[in-house]
Amino acid sequence: MKSAAWLFSGQSTGICRHGSLPTPLSSAGALTGEARWRKDDAEVAVTAFRLQLGMLLRDLPVGTVAELGDLCVAWWGGKDLVFAHLRDDGTRPVEREFDLDDCEWRARREAFLAWLKEPRYGSRAEVRDWVSRQRQL
Repeated sequence: MKSAAWLFSGQSTGICRHGSLPTPLSSAGALTGEARWRKDDAEVAVTAFRLQLGMLLRDLPVGTVAELGDLCVAWWGGKDLVFAHLRDDGTRPVEREFDLDDCEWRARREAFLAWLKEPRYGSRAEVRDWVSRQRQL
C-alpha cells in the first residue's frame, strides 16, 4: 500500500486526479499528531472496506462484480480485490484497473460506504474470462 505521507508534506506534490489538493506538512516534513491521526484513520477505513468487500465477493461466482458506482466496479481476482473504472462511452467495458489509494478513497468514499449499505452486483463476461485465464497460469 502506498504511503499517504505526501499528503502532509511541506512541498506541493500537485493535484490528485480528482482535483483535491494535498494538505501541507510542517516545514520539517514530520507529521503532526493530528495529521498522523487523519492518515491512520483513512488507512484503517480503506483496509476495513477492502476486507469487507473481499469477504463479500470471494465466494460469489467468477465474473461477479460489485457495482460500486456508475463507472466503477470491483471483483475478486482469485487472490485479491481488483478495482476498475468502466469506459464512459455507452459500451461500459472495463477501461482500466486502479489502486484504491488515498486519492481514490477520498473521491469515492461516500459511494463506497453507500454500496456497503445497499450492495449491487452484476456479472461481466470479460471479468469471468480474465479471472479464468489467471487461474490457469
